[in-house]
Amino acid sequence: MVSFRSLTCASTMSLFCNTKLVTNIRGSDEPLTLQSNGGLMQVTQLADIGKDQPPAWFSTKAITNILSLKDVIHLYEVTYDCREQCFIIWREDRGLPNMMFRMHSSGLHYYDPRSSEDFSFVSTVESNKLPFTKQQILGAEQAQNLYAGLGFPSNTDFKWMLQSNQIKDCPVSLQDAEVAAWQRRFGDRALPH
Repeated sequence: MVSFRSLTCASTMSLFCNTKLVTNIRGSDEPLTLQSNGGLMQVTQLADIGKDQPPAWFSTKAITNILSLKDVIHLYEVTYDCREQCFIIWREDRGLPNMMFRMHSSGLHYYDPRSSEDFSFVSTVESNKLPFTKQQILGAEQAQNLYAGLGFPSNTDFKWMLQSNQIKDCPVSLQDAEVAAWQRRFGDRALPH
């Protein structure tokens, strides 16, 4: 997901993690403490994300690039196409291609700058599964369902629940949870050694 940009109405700031999508990475006078379902993260850098756009927060620890709708609407017209289920950022009048942020099944809207508009998120999900056996994929899906059912606790808390048998008769192993977390975070990158 580090190559993707997510457009969100829920975030009041933009945050990027991919150095290829930003320029002029620099320290910030004031740090940002970001709180999410994954816990707290201190962000101490800013970066430029385009001409005439406000700087975005930057951290390589983030798991995706977040573009705040609040920041975008100051520069471009943004519309929503209900049939296509996508936000369109209209940039043609500035000599730039329009950007379509398509809705993922999770409800988040994403843009993949590496691809054409024919891009399909399903192929990326499938490629995430390639390094794993069918049994590992089934275990990861069970882990993901349990993780969601528990309200998306931090990874540390989720692993602790599994390691210390806090969930009675739990069919999900710690390895299942690690495969699910790997698929969420690293996509089609090589497995860590």
